[in-house]
Amino acid sequence: MDWRSYYRSELESPGTRERAEAWLHSALGARSSWTLERNSIVSFPHTAVDYAGPLDATLVTALYRAGVHSVVALGVVHSLSLTPMQRAQSERECPTVRQRAFDVSRGGFVLPDAALGTPFGEVPLRTAEGPVLRQLRTVPDDARTKEFSLDTFLAFLRLGADVLGVRPIPVLPIYVGMTRSPTDGSFEEADRLARLLARDLHDPLTAIVATGDLVHYGTGYGDVAPFIKNPLGHFRDAVERTLAAALGRQERETAYIECRDELKNDQREILPVIAKLLGGSGVARFVHFAMSDYAQILDAPCPCLVASALATYCTVD
Repeated sequence: MDWRSYYRSELESPGTRERAEAWLHSALGARSSWTLERNSIVSFPHTAVDYAGPLDATLVTALYRAGVHSVVALGVVHSLSLTPMQRAQSERECPTVRQRAFDVSRGGFVLPDAALGTPFGEVPLRTAEGPVLRQLRTVPDDARTKEFSLDTFLAFLRLGADVLGVRPIPVLPIYVGMTRSPTDGSFEEADRLARLLARDLHDPLTAIVATGDLVHYGTGYGDVAPFIKNPLGHFRDAVERTLAAALGRQERETAYIECRDELKNDQREILPVIAKLLGGSGVARFVHFAMSDYAQILDAPCPCLVASALATYCTVD
């Protein structure tokens, strides 16, 4: 499945812009108590536009209302977008081969452009400062053509500027590759990325957001009968337990394994970074949590579900 083309075609389909504008207007008019919290990271999904769109609209309007001057957006690097990741993660490979593949796949990747095109216009890219840029790498060409995890959010951020009649907020996208060593299980790479992001976390004019589909479950993702009777309740509870382990107790290895094996959570490489940033006193507060139906999209029997969740990861006051 060429997910990048699929999601872009959704955004370019007739009527999508009008629906997106309606979601943005609805979010602007809502008298919601949810606002961006200081020293927090907002997690949003990259599911199909009818599922993620209203959540992107909620986040985007909150960003513009908060008056932030820049956004750091942590993107998922799906393994098909950076081929060495598959080799690094494969237990069939010898440790030397896995380590070499990890060295290629680890850390954060940035774009070399000055602006990023979306179906709704260009988003200006915030330039990474010299010391930060020297510790990040440029997104390889194959990943640039395949990776999609930030595309819908960036499109909504651009459209939100038009709806509000303001300039779009500059964004520094950092696509997070592997942060846990496949050979010794260390999170040194996660810690390094956290140190790079610490200043942005505490800058009141900068917001950090991170994408992630926190659950993949069902026939399209290798699960077989008997199926869970109440997947929404089951997986919300499971995600909350996993986030509590990662953010609140710094049990990053436990959370990583749960993300990989039980939840199929593609935020598993980002969570160790966020856990370090929040210093072991973090909590997750859900604004929205739903299981979105992917059976038709993947042409698979039910159940075939992906979580669409909007959450704030923040420190306990």
